Amino acid sequence: MTVLAAVARRTGVDVADLEAPLYEAIDPDALDRLLQHGADVTVTFEYSGYRVSIDGEGTVAVEAADGGVRP
Repeated sequence: MTVLAAVARRTGVDVADLEAPLYEAIDPDALDRLLQHGADVTVTFEYSGYRVSIDGEGTVAVEAADGGVRP
């Protein structure tokens, strides 16, 4: 849910209005299991036109996947 909230904030929409389900980009359960291993883990993937990075401390960064400027 943290990833969806971060993307929704970045895009200026409600979480319920995001176009694609997160599981189309990454397995949410696998992501949770990976991140449980601690701060030395960072996972980066593309979701809904954005590059999302999340680390083991729960910090989420969202930027345009194509390097362009998006809301």
